[in-house]
Formats: sequence, C-alpha cells, structure tokens
Amino acid sequence: MKKPLLAAVVFLFFVTTALASFYYEIEWQNEILEVSTQGKILLDKEFSFKVLPESTENGTEIWVGLPTKGTTVTYAKYLKDGVYSSLDFKVKKGDDIQQVIFKDFPAILPGENLVIHFYAEIPDLIYWFDKQQPDKELKDQKVSLSYIPAWWEKSQVKELTLEFRFAPKLDPYKIGYLKGEPDSIQRYNNMSVAVFKYHNVAKNTKLAHALQLPRGYFNESFKPQKNWLSTTQKGIIAMVVGGVILILALIITWSYKQARYMTPAAYITGKEACTTFDPVEAALFFNVPGDLLIKLILMGLMDKKIVKMTSENKLVKVPSLERVTWYEELFIDGIDENVELKEEKWPELYQKMVQKLKELLGGYCGAQTKAYYTTLLKSPELAEQKDAIRWQVLNDYLDRKIPDKPITDVSYEPGYLHGYLPLFYLSFLNSNQEKQRQATFNNTFTTAAGGGKTGGSSCACACACACASSGGCT
Repeated sequence: MKKPLLAAVVFLFFVTTALASFYYEIEWQNEILEVSTQGKILLDKEFSFKVLPESTENGTEIWVGLPTKGTTVTYAKYLKDGVYSSLDFKVKKGDDIQQVIFKDFPAILPGENLVIHFYAEIPDLIYWFDKQQPDKELKDQKVSLSYIPAWWEKSQVKELTLEFRFAPKLDPYKIGYLKGEPDSIQRYNNMSVAVFKYHNVAKNTKLAHALQLPRGYFNESFKPQKNWLSTTQKGIIAMVVGGVILILALIITWSYKQARYMTPAAYITGKEACTTFDPVEAALFFNVPGDLLIKLILMGLMDKKIVKMTSENKLVKVPSLERVTWYEELFIDGIDENVELKEEKWPELYQKMVQKLKELLGGYCGAQTKAYYTTLLKSPELAEQKDAIRWQVLNDYLDRKIPDKPITDVSYEPGYLHGYLPLFYLSFLNSNQEKQRQATFNNTFTTAAGGGKTGGSSCACACACACASSGGCT
C-alpha cells in the first residue's frame, strides 16, 4: 500500500521490569495539569501501584520519565497505612531523557499497594500553533498544548482521570479539543476544568490529548515555544508532538539492587559500542517506524539500480546482478514487481530483521552503541561517511525534521534528497502492519532483557527515545 498520509511524529520511550517474575497493576491514576497564565504547567500526579499476589518479588524502586529537560519535580510523598510521608527523590539527566527516581519507601510486598504522589513544574509545554500565529493580531493568535498520560507497558490502568485546569477567565467551551473529547466541562469561581475519564485502559496504551488555546489567555510577557508542532498540518495538532510522556516501571526488587534497563534495541552485556552498523542497521537499532526503515532500504536499492522510480513516480523492481546486503535480500523477497509489500510476508520479514539485529548487538553495550551513533550523526564527518545521504536522513528524522509518516508539506525538500524525495510521499505500511512491527520489536528485546545477567563486565544500559515537548524524539 502506497498512499499519502498526514504526518505525525510518534515516538515512544520503552522501559521494562527487571525480572520476569514481577507482576503489578495500576489500580487508579489521577493526573491534573494546571495551566497558569504565566505559561507554566503545574503537574499534580498520583497513582496506586499494586504488586500482584503471584509476584515472587517485592517492589523497591520506581523510575519516572519526565517530559522535558526543563521539568522540575518540586515535592513527592507516599501513602502508607492511611498516612502520607515525604518521599526523597533524585533526578537523573541524560542527553535525551530526564528521570526522577523514587526508592526510599517501604518495599511493596506481593498483594500490597503503595500510592505515590508528586508535583512538578513544566515551563516549556505551550507552543505556537503554527508559524503564522506570531504575525496575527492578539485576538486571533492560537497556541497549543498536547499531553499523553503515563502508560504502563505491563499493566492496564483500571481507572484513569486526567484534568486540565485553567484560570476562570478562560471559557473551557471555547477550547479547541483536537485530540480527545472531555467527559465533562465545569466552571467554578476560581477555575475552569476539562475532565477526561477512562476505564480499564489496556497496557501500553497511549491516550493522546491535544488542545488549542487562545494566546490571549496568557500574560503578555509570556513567549510560547517556537519549535513548531507541525509544518504539515493546519487545524490539527500531532498526536504526541509537544506532549508529555511519563513512563513508569518498577525495575528493581528488594533483594536485587543492580538496576537494569533497555536501550532502544535491547539490554546488551559488554562495555564497548558496536560501531559497524550501516544506516539501515542503525535505523533498526533506533527503532524508527517501519515506513522510514523501508524508505532507507529502497534508497540503497535505487542506488544499485535494483529499484527504479518511473516518470510517474511509481516504483518498479528490475533484474540485477548487484550484490545485496542481508536486509536487502530479505526485503526483495517480500515485495512484488511493483515494489508493493506482500502483506503476508511482512511479519516474517521484520522478525528476521530484528533477530539479525539482536545477533549483531551480541556482546556489545546498548548505551555505548547509542552514544557512538548519536555523536556520529552530529559530527562534521557525517558528510564524509560512506552512504552519507542515508545517514543524513536518519539524522534528520531523529532531529524531528522528517515525520514518521509520508510527508505532505512540500516545504520539506532538502537538496541532498533530490533523487529520492518522491519516496517520502509514499506509504508502504498500514497502521496494523506498524503495530505488528512494534510488537515484534518489543517482544524480541523484552525477552532479551529478561534473561541476561548483570555484574562483572556487564553494561547496565538506560538508553531509549523519549518524546518531549520540544516536538519529537531524539
């Protein structure tokens, strides 16, 4: 299937539990976002984390991903036996992610639950709706706010409530609810409130909410962010761009003090980076959407004259004796003469790709590997790399310049892509195939993460993509 689609950058931040014998559920989860007229978002978050009776491990440490580097956790507490106690925390910062770590609470025994409540300030979550807004009169200017409540990879959320609170000067009925419809809208003397309620939210479910607000709600001195949510969409906010993603995972046990994490690809033992990837293998490692992965493969096949773009911007496969890579061989077997992906071949094709990636990563450290390629993609030497154009495409994608779905905005036409650009207006996967791809990736590397050992020369890796309010995934 090849057809244009609206662009939406949806990147996800994956973390898994340390031991396969750990089971939990989220009994309820409440999130309140108070949108001040100064432009700050005050986050009030509370959830009940229950360790299930069949779990063989206690829960002792919780890591919470924060949405932006500017986010500040101001206070935390936990509820035990009907009494709230203050909870110490520390913040771990990396190049791409920021996390708050809670661990000084009573161990959560199987069959018991613990309520954790914390507050944070997010100063950089309000964006101009598009590039034209600053040039309009104040009464016509619009800004945007997108948010995704925390999701849980291994558990459903039985009851989820999300509230957006505003000063009473804002009429909640005048807000543009572009993604998600509120269950109730209320006005009080001291606030206006939009409430969203959900029940039995399936595990690993991202509930996107996108709001359009009048710029006049905020103080004149407040300056919205200028990293535009989307240049390709007018009248809709991308699902996750500008959003907040909090992913929490109980990852350590009472008796097991060595933390373990997942990279974008896997938990890998070893101390060194794998430095032999070509652009497609690196894209696999960074878990890019399948549509972009296919386009990178096709660029290589076009260079080898195995695939041609006709004058009608249609792709055709042509006979060739050119030598192909392992992934090109798999891909060629999965397409027809018109370069249409055979739907029944896709699950097997991608499964073989991630299995091969797993082999390539064997014995290497995921964190060091990610650091190596992140540095490479930002270095001046990138232009001198073999296959520099595909490296540049991967870099542009990670820099949020290329959507994860076909491009509809003709303003994105970098000169270096001149011979390949028609590819970026085509879609090769439908939504079900993309879901299959992500599930295959997760299942493959969740298994890897659950079966290894730490200690000695192993590398405890915490490298993953985190969508932030700056507009995408780095």
